[in-house]
Amino acid sequence: MTNKKLPTIPGTIEIPDDLNAFKGKDQVVWTASNWRKAPAITITHGPSATQVWDSTENFEIRRTENMYQSDKASGFMVYANAAVVKTTIFEMYGNSRWMPASVFYGIGFETFHQHMSGNQNHRVYLSDYALCFQHRTSTEKRYYGWSTGYSNSPGHNTYRFDRIRSGASDINTIRRWGPDWLYQGMVVACRTANTGGGSDESFITIYNMKVGSKFTTVGGAYRYLPLKNRGANYRDGSVGNKGFTDPFQL
Repeated sequence: MTNKKLPTIPGTIEIPDDLNAFKGKDQVVWTASNWRKAPAITITHGPSATQVWDSTENFEIRRTENMYQSDKASGFMVYANAAVVKTTIFEMYGNSRWMPASVFYGIGFETFHQHMSGNQNHRVYLSDYALCFQHRTSTEKRYYGWSTGYSNSPGHNTYRFDRIRSGASDINTIRRWGPDWLYQGMVVACRTANTGGGSDESFITIYNMKVGSKFTTVGGAYRYLPLKNRGANYRDGSVGNKGFTDPFQL
């Protein structure tokens, strides 16, 4: 029998403010890259708490590929055709490594914007996003939400970098939820602007997602090996042997 050595991860992986530093970070594949439309999501925590995010339109999902790749040809792509303000809420789903909230240490991702036709008054952009945490043993979920502060697309063939950096007060709040709240994935609100008349066809791609982690406050020299990706019914890793896989692979 041959022993196979699995790669471990650092005790701390930070999400920085600087984009170049962000691009160079190693990234654990914490979640699946599946997306679906959500009719409505109630934001329970964070700056957007008590808000209900509703889908008023069914923007098309054009691609659902690996969210953790740095190539804009991967990731999650949405197509919108609109002449007024419209919004569609999308949520990630599927298997996860189920990071405990007490380990969570920030999140960042890039968006790529394309304008295909129209007078650029109703291009799609990312207006809000939230993180979903599910309780280890119950069906209860928490959604921690933020507004991006944007009101329009940055333009054709342009990029944005959104993040909640490690050490931000929001991160400390989430970490205090403890190990029984487990990270499921992200929720996004894709919206079209309303700056005039006409109709626009446009795309937005969300990709290069990185999720920060900090397993200990006693320095970052330790190494860890998270459990493998698994379904929601097996999210409680304290029960039974859930196994291990390469944390940097799907």
